[in-house]
Amino acid sequence: MYIGISFKISNTIVQQNNHSYSLRFINYYYTFQLLIIAIYVFTNNTGQIDNQLDKSISVLNLIDEIGVYYLIAQVSTFAIIKIFNPLFHSLKRKKTLTEVIMSGKSKLVDYYLTFTAIIFMIYPFASSFGAIGYAIQICFNFSLLIPFVAGAYALQNKKITILWVFALTLLFVFSVIGGSRGVGFLPVALFIFGYYYNIKDWKYKIRYLLIIGIIGIPGALFFSFIGYFRNIVGRVPFKDITIERAITAYNKYEKLKGTTKFEKLIKIDKKQSGINRLINQVNISVLSLVPNKVDYIGLEGLDKEFKYAFDLAFLSGTTVKDRVNDKVSNYRMSNYGYYANEKASVECSIFTEGWIRFGLGGVILNHLMYASFLFLAESIIALRLIKKPKVNIFYTIGLIFVSYQAYAYNLFPNIRNLFVSLFFVTVLLVLITQVKIFLRSPAKPYKNGV
Repeated sequence: MYIGISFKISNTIVQQNNHSYSLRFINYYYTFQLLIIAIYVFTNNTGQIDNQLDKSISVLNLIDEIGVYYLIAQVSTFAIIKIFNPLFHSLKRKKTLTEVIMSGKSKLVDYYLTFTAIIFMIYPFASSFGAIGYAIQICFNFSLLIPFVAGAYALQNKKITILWVFALTLLFVFSVIGGSRGVGFLPVALFIFGYYYNIKDWKYKIRYLLIIGIIGIPGALFFSFIGYFRNIVGRVPFKDITIERAITAYNKYEKLKGTTKFEKLIKIDKKQSGINRLINQVNISVLSLVPNKVDYIGLEGLDKEFKYAFDLAFLSGTTVKDRVNDKVSNYRMSNYGYYANEKASVECSIFTEGWIRFGLGGVILNHLMYASFLFLAESIIALRLIKKPKVNIFYTIGLIFVSYQAYAYNLFPNIRNLFVSLFFVTVLLVLITQVKIFLRSPAKPYKNGV
């Protein structure tokens, strides 16, 4: 029932407002969450969640609360569309985002995709380049969803497609060796998903999906293998990856495979990743813990949240340890039965933060505020770029990226990321425009024949 109502809300948002992809993403995310939770309960009789503060938390016992509160979160974002939509009544997308991407070759898109493909290729080695490496990491983080554009654009420029396939392969290989699953798998999945939109014939679409499904089964097993492997040999920075390290790590894995310790590490990985991660178990845990075992925190630490969200660490000198000690953002979750320190942390979504502060009222308030920022930003930009849809592709993708982060980070970091994402896209587009102008300008002869 909850899944059906959630899907209906998400579809209604699309029908009533066809330009706000960021709010569309947030709502379909909750629909996806409810679907995954249903699968979790179906495949796990107890629906037990691993939490250090309370071992008895069960998804099954909280299913109604989860369903109702997620629907309320969706209705909160829908309310923002109803409030602000009249201000942008003239704004209607004539084409969907994927149709704009696939609507022909574009120099702007070519340059943007070339630049980001290079970023993806050199990202594994970024930590070796000091300040430049830090800039590369920022570029990579805010380009994380660009592989979807590359996949959808694949038939428009085959050379760039080959470049992206090489970049993603390189990133995947180094990610696997380094033990970073998400960094390797997500961009590849997005590229495959983007390419799907190029297939027009339904017969070929079904074949494509079947092939992906067949590949996905061993892929999922390999995904788990990386988790076990990482728990045994540890995660390693890209800069420290060598053939010797890979051989040593694999020998260590072979030595431990089949032992009691290996089985224990498999159990740890199952608890910390896979479907447990997909259901965002932190959201569910706080519904049980607060206020039954932990009181609402109200405005406590809000000043520190704001300070660290907009803090420039390379100027102020603040470190991750400072954030851990002050228990801000995701590191606050150590108070709620999760490991959150310098080496590991869990999600603290806008839902989670809202609940631990003020309960349901906090959830509604957080969604109203964040949805307002997203909707106004996306609408104003779309209105200004209504005659430049190719340019707007990258702003839209940037805003979808920050809406995607709402499941992992609380309100202030997400608002910061919104502004940083828009700034990043603007700077990159300005640089690309200047490069285009430079390449178009005819070479000028030197004076005096020199």
